[in-house]
Amino acid sequence: VTLTGGDTKKAESLSLVVTALGRAPASNLLFRNSPQIGDQLVVSGMLGSMLLGSVVYKHGHKVPDSVKQVIDKALVQQRPPYKLGLVMSEARIAHSCTDISDGLQAACRNILAGTTLGIELDESKIPVHPTLIELAKKLELTPLQLSMAGGDWQFLYCIPKNQLHSLQLLEEKGDTALTVVGEVTHANGVWAKTLTGERKKLRYIEHDSFTNPLEGKSYFEFLSEPQDLFE
Repeated sequence: VTLTGGDTKKAESLSLVVTALGRAPASNLLFRNSPQIGDQLVVSGMLGSMLLGSVVYKHGHKVPDSVKQVIDKALVQQRPPYKLGLVMSEARIAHSCTDISDGLQAACRNILAGTTLGIELDESKIPVHPTLIELAKKLELTPLQLSMAGGDWQFLYCIPKNQLHSLQLLEEKGDTALTVVGEVTHANGVWAKTLTGERKKLRYIEHDSFTNPLEGKSYFEFLSEPQDLFE
C-alpha cells in the first residue's frame, strides 16, 4: 500500500490538499542538491509580498490602495511561475533548482543538503516589490527577513556564470523576472552580505510550534517583527 502524506499544521478550519503526480524524461529533470562552486543563485519574481500582506491584515495597518492591490494579489492569487519552470527545463542551463515556498533560507539549505558547499547571499539584490519597499522600511523588516517567510511561491536556480547572458531571454519566454541574489561557495552554510556591507552567517530560525506549543509563535508571526537573523 502507498501512503502519501502532506503538511501537518494547526488550523481552525478544514483544509484540503491535492497532490499531483506525473512523469518526466530523465534528461529534463532538475535536482535540488547538485550545485557547483561558482554557480549564481537566481530567484524568480518578488519575495516578501506574502509576509507583508499577512502583517497588514493581522495588525490592521492602513495602507494606500496601490499597496493593497499588490498584497491582495500575493495573498489570494498564489500561482508559481509554471511557464518559467518549463522554459528553464528546456534551456538546460541550471545545475540545480528548488521552490521557495518555505523561504529563501530554507531553499538554500535544501540545495546544500548532502554537500559541503555554502551559499553567500547579497541582501541588496533580493527582489522586493517596489510598491512595498516603503512599507517594509516602516515595519523595520529587511529584504533578507522578508525573503525568509515563504508563501511567495517562487523558484531558485543555480546557474553557471557563463550562462547568465541567457537570463533576459528566459525572462521574456517565462513571463517572470529573474534576479541574481548570490553565489555557491566553498564556505559551509548560508551566509549573507548585509545592506551595511557586513558578511554574516545566517542562523537557522524556523520555529516549530509543535515542539514548543505553550509559548511558541507561528513562523509568520515570528517574522512579522524585526529579528536577529545571524549567528
